[in-house]
Amino acid sequence: ADWASGWTAATAVFLAACPCALGLATPAALAVGVGLAARHGVLFRDVESLERAASVRTLFMDKTGTLTAGHSSVRGFWTPPGEDAGTVLAQAASAERGETHPLARAIVDHAASQGLSLESPSRVQVTPGLGVLAILSGTEIRVGSPDFLRSEGVQMEPLDGPLAEALSRGEGAVAVARGRVACGLFLFEETPRPEAPLALQDLRDLGVSVALLSGDRPERAETMAKTLGIPRVMAGMLPGAKADAVRAAGPGTAMVGDGVNDAAALASAGLGISLGTGADLAKEAAGVTLLRNDLRAVAWTLRAARATRRVILENLVWAFGYNAVAVSLAMAGKLAPWEAAALMALSDLVVIGNALTLPWRVRTR
Repeated sequence: ADWASGWTAATAVFLAACPCALGLATPAALAVGVGLAARHGVLFRDVESLERAASVRTLFMDKTGTLTAGHSSVRGFWTPPGEDAGTVLAQAASAERGETHPLARAIVDHAASQGLSLESPSRVQVTPGLGVLAILSGTEIRVGSPDFLRSEGVQMEPLDGPLAEALSRGEGAVAVARGRVACGLFLFEETPRPEAPLALQDLRDLGVSVALLSGDRPERAETMAKTLGIPRVMAGMLPGAKADAVRAAGPGTAMVGDGVNDAAALASAGLGISLGTGADLAKEAAGVTLLRNDLRAVAWTLRAARATRRVILENLVWAFGYNAVAVSLAMAGKLAPWEAAALMALSDLVVIGNALTLPWRVRTR
């Protein structure tokens, strides 16, 4: 060919080969996906978290405060003969006043409803997942699970009767000890979140396997799992054991939690998902924070991430396919420079337009 034809073909190749569509394929989809999630109250810490959300196949869920209502309530409070119920309640609430665990908040609220005044502990030592030790006016006050108090050398005999009865009914129980002697027992009623059954069904529809991971007693956790139809239960687990269980599950795993006790597991999972109403440490350890206090947002998050990944793949296929065809035609002299420029612009518009279809692809319920 002559110089004019050669120059025309070279210009057309240069225009057709401009990698604008390829450069836009992934960023455009991610920008739309992250923005869509933010409008629905889902905050991704980074792009890697969005990519991991698209690959989740196994989901671990905490029980208290996550699957159950975010705020528990005291069903009953019992003290042994000779103990003043108001004094014990005020001491327990004073020890728990700085804690964020739902049961701790329930104790504090119960004391407030009785019009009791609380004092500030001089020292507080928290054992995550088990209980708290506070020094009040020089007296040691322990509040936590009965097993935790036993491990601390507390004499639990004063509570043997009501505790055995509560455990036989599958109720939640938190004990109080003054010094090394048990002096009070809280009984709690705990109900699943109203949206929990639908949220779990949404996850099953996505092909995600759900497991319950709890620090509570096995009877309590199994009762909740049976109520919600969760087939796999791991109970009585300390924060470190939760993290080990999540880590052992391998890639494609996510953990949903809201408390300080869940922080290690959230950090160890492929993807940590924290409820916006949860503790700051849990939100700091998670890759995704759900601002809506709604468990159905978990399935929506996974669905949105999968749709975003699908759009990215479609954009890449289009960009590579366009370049392969357009460059070949330009090299053969079948494309004029203006035609190559028009096709390049059209390719950019196709990639951006495809990314903008994300809101219609993510089914919102």
